[in-house]
Amino acid sequence: ELFKLIRKTANFQNFFFIVAYDRNYVSKVLDKYSGESAIKYLDKIINTELNLPYYDKNILKKYFIESLKKLISIEFHNKIDYFTKSYEKDSFNLDLGFSENDLFIYWLNNFREIKKIINSIVINYGDILKQINLVDVIYLEILKLKHPKLYSVLITKQTEIFSINQNSYTYVLAPLDSVKASNARVAEFIENRKQAVSNTTLNQEKEKLPTVFEYYLDEYAVQYSVNKIEKERIKDLISRIFLRFDDNSFNLMSTDDDYSLSVRFVNKFERYFSHVVFKNNITEDEFEYFLNLDKSEIPLALQSFILNGKLNDLTYRLNQKFNFKNRKEYENTIIASFWLLELPNNTIKNYQLISKMFGRKMFPNIFSDHYEAKEFFNEVFTKANSSFNEYARILIELRKRNRRRNDGDDERFPLSDIEIESILESYIIKQIDSGELFNISFWDLYFICQRMDGNGKKTPFEKVNKLIFEKINDEVIKLIFLKSMIVYNGYGDFSVLRKGAIENLFGNFENFESEFLNKLEETDYIREFKDYFSKSKEANWEEIEYNYEFLKESIPNDSPYFHIVNQD
Repeated sequence: ELFKLIRKTANFQNFFFIVAYDRNYVSKVLDKYSGESAIKYLDKIINTELNLPYYDKNILKKYFIESLKKLISIEFHNKIDYFTKSYEKDSFNLDLGFSENDLFIYWLNNFREIKKIINSIVINYGDILKQINLVDVIYLEILKLKHPKLYSVLITKQTEIFSINQNSYTYVLAPLDSVKASNARVAEFIENRKQAVSNTTLNQEKEKLPTVFEYYLDEYAVQYSVNKIEKERIKDLISRIFLRFDDNSFNLMSTDDDYSLSVRFVNKFERYFSHVVFKNNITEDEFEYFLNLDKSEIPLALQSFILNGKLNDLTYRLNQKFNFKNRKEYENTIIASFWLLELPNNTIKNYQLISKMFGRKMFPNIFSDHYEAKEFFNEVFTKANSSFNEYARILIELRKRNRRRNDGDDERFPLSDIEIESILESYIIKQIDSGELFNISFWDLYFICQRMDGNGKKTPFEKVNKLIFEKINDEVIKLIFLKSMIVYNGYGDFSVLRKGAIENLFGNFENFESEFLNKLEETDYIREFKDYFSKSKEANWEEIEYNYEFLKESIPNDSPYFHIVNQD
C-alpha cells in the first residue's frame, strides 16, 4: 500500500520520496502481492538505491559503556571499567578489533538490545551494585533477553543443573550421569551426543561427559527450533559464567574483589536472580566494616555473625579473601580465620589460609618490616589454647615451604625454623598439661610437634619425652598409655603396634619391653598385651590378626571406631 501511494501521489516535477527500508524484507512481502517479480516492481519505483555502510561494532561497545556510566553512580564506575578490561586485547595481537565471539558481535547487534540490557541492569541491580560482579550480570542479562526460557531454567532446575565444588564452594555444571539417565529421552540425548562428537578430531571433546545443562539445552532447541550454531553460541555464553564439573581452571586465590562476587559462588548465586542479598549472607558493607574493626572487637562480631546464621557465608568469604587494602584488613582476616578454625566442623580451608601467610609480598605492602610481621604471627600462634593439631599442621606446612626459599626472600613466612619449633613444643606441652593424654588426637599432635633437621628427619623434643615419662609413672595413666600402643585399623581383627611412638620414646622395641612392659604389675590385660606383643614381634612388627575383644578394650574413646564397636 505504501509503494502504491508513492507511485500514484504527488507526481510533481522536482519532487522526490526518500525511503528507508530493508530490501530483503520488502522483496519477500512484494512477492506475495505483486503479479511480477519484486525486483522488477521495485525497479519501476526506486530510481536510485543507496546501501547503508557497515558500521564499526566498536560504536556499540562505546555506546554501551557511556550509557551505563550515565545511569550508574560514579562510585561503581570501577565495575564498568572491570567489564571493559575483560575485553581488552593484547597490544601485540595483529587481529585488531574484537574476537569473533565478542558480545558486541556475537550477541548485542543493535542499539535497541543494548538499551534493554542497560535498563534491566539499572532497574534490577541498582540497589545491589556493590554486591555483584557486573560481567556476570551482563552475561545473564543477555541470556534473559535472547533466551528467557533458558534463563529461568538456571534457577528452576538449579539443583539438577549444578553440583558444588567443595574446594572453591562454587556451582559447576553437573555431569549427566547414569543416575540421571534413567528415562528414554535422556538416553536418546546421550546417544545423539555420542554420534555428534564421534566425527570430531578432538579427543578431549570425545571424552567429555555431557552436562545436565546440555540436556536441557537440547530439549529447548528442539522445542523452539534453535539451530546448531545458536546452540553453540548459548553453550559459549554459559561457559563464560559457569565452569564444567571437570574444569579446574577456577582461580581460588584471586586478589580481585569483583572476582569473589561471581555468580558461581554458592553464597552469591541467589542475589543474581532475586536481586537482593539473603538474610543469611553478608553484604559487602558488613564485611568491609568487619575487616576494619579493632582486634578486640573481632570475637564479639564473630559471635554476632554466628547467632544470625551467617557463619557459613563469613567462612567462605574469609577463605576467598586475598586482596587487602591495608594491614588491618589482613590481620583481621588472619585472626578471624584462626578463631573459626577452633570451632567444631569449621570450614576454613587450611591451604587457603597458608597461602595468605606465604608466597606474598608482605613488606611494605602489609607490614613495614620483618619485626612487625614476626610480632603479629607470634601472637597469633602462641595464643592457641585448643585445636593445637590444626595450628601445628599449618606451622609445619609453613616451615616446609620456607625451606624452598632463601632467607632474604620477602615472600617467606616471617617466623624462623627455631621460632616455629618453639611454638610447636609449647603446643604438645600444653596438651600434656591439660591431662588429655594418649588418644588418637594426642599422638597425632606428638608426631606433628617435633624438630626437623636439614635432611627432613624429625626427632621429638627432649622436654616433651621427659614429661610423658613423668605422666606414665601414674598406674592409671600407665595403662592408658599401654593401650594406646595398639592401633586398630577399623576392619576385622587386624591391628598393629604404634611403632613410631615406641621408637621415639624408648629408642627401640627391646628397650620398651625391658624398661617398661616387663616392669608392669601382672593383670589379665597385661598378660594379654604381652602375648599380643610377642605375636607382633614374630610378625616383625607388621599388622597382625588378634582377638577382637582384646582390641576393643584397647581402642581409645576418641577413635572413629569407638562408638561403632561399643554400640552393644
